[in-house]
Amino acid sequence: MNRPLKVIKTDADHATATAELTRLMDLDPPAGTLDADRLELLAVLIETYEKVRFPINLPDPVDAVRFCMEQRGLGPRDLVPYLGSPSRVSEVLARRRPINLAMARRLHKGLGIPAEVLLCGGGRTLPPPVEVARFPFAEMHKRGWFSGFNGNLSEAKKQAEELLQAFFGRAFDLHAAPALHRQNVRSGSAQDPWALCAWKQRVLDLAEQQVIGQPFQRDNLSAPFLQTLVGLSALREGPRAAGELLQRQGVRLVIEPHLPGTHLDGAALLSRKAEPVIALTLRHDRLDSFWFTLLHEIAHVKLHLGEDDQDGFFDEIDSASTDCEAEADAFAAGLLIPEDGWRQFRQRRDWSVRAVTQAALGWNITPAIVAGRVRRETKNHRILSSLLGYRELRGQLLAG
Repeated sequence: MNRPLKVIKTDADHATATAELTRLMDLDPPAGTLDADRLELLAVLIETYEKVRFPINLPDPVDAVRFCMEQRGLGPRDLVPYLGSPSRVSEVLARRRPINLAMARRLHKGLGIPAEVLLCGGGRTLPPPVEVARFPFAEMHKRGWFSGFNGNLSEAKKQAEELLQAFFGRAFDLHAAPALHRQNVRSGSAQDPWALCAWKQRVLDLAEQQVIGQPFQRDNLSAPFLQTLVGLSALREGPRAAGELLQRQGVRLVIEPHLPGTHLDGAALLSRKAEPVIALTLRHDRLDSFWFTLLHEIAHVKLHLGEDDQDGFFDEIDSASTDCEAEADAFAAGLLIPEDGWRQFRQRRDWSVRAVTQAALGWNITPAIVAGRVRRETKNHRILSSLLGYRELRGQLLAG
């Protein structure tokens, strides 16, 4: 009696099935009989096992190109339209330069070499071309965002897709790059979503390099902690110390200048591990702007981030406010200067350098914060410029 057939899982199963297959083939059973059906099923089971156990490797991409050249009678010059230049043809054939996506597309379309071979297996198909021009590629290269790449811009553009894919991550859809899901953008200017997406990726990459002191909880941003943080503004090295203090509480602070077309002052984001990240651009290199933007983003972390699936706030501080932005503005202003104290100070209507400096001393904050608020609320941006702390941040926070 024939034993029931089963999936082949071991070499012993394979040997038994092969012996049975040989026996049935010797019998040469007529079509439609049970033995013929058993023979056909055994062949399928054996073939399935052998594909997994003894895979046939795809040819090397360069070997495939050379084979195609031989079959078609092509010389190195004939590959220039596909690889770009005589020197590049020479480098590819000598395996000194890999076949990139652009080359693979042209070789596949022009010479019919299978995409899977050109992409070294893995069942991959050639993706549609990425619109590299949409990204601020030249600026990204200038800032050294393409880790491990040391070539000039011209060389970078020749492998732009690969560099972008490595920057964003292999699983990232470059065609959907600007889709900033569940995120609020506060801006009075037209934002470039592709640049914004690249900036966000850079911020998250830098954030992952930081080590936090403890897991974040909203209670970490308690009133006493925030008062201590604001008090650092009175110190010359206060901005740097603020970042270190936040890090100990589980909040990463990243300084990354904005990209052209983004008009950003700051952002509050969730990392890939759902941990809070605050990013500042120092677009206005002034102490008053730094402290207000920092506290504004802290407000988002404490009040809004992670609520109602919100995982990002991108802010141009001087723009019109939504409800949650207005709430963050009020939170920041109240933390920086006590509201009762501010009302009393404003009633005196003394905007002199001396009055502002004395008020700041009483509140244990930098005079820049008081000067900045006076200028905003009086809409007089010609006064108190000397107190704002121009150009005191970049050297401290962007060194190295």
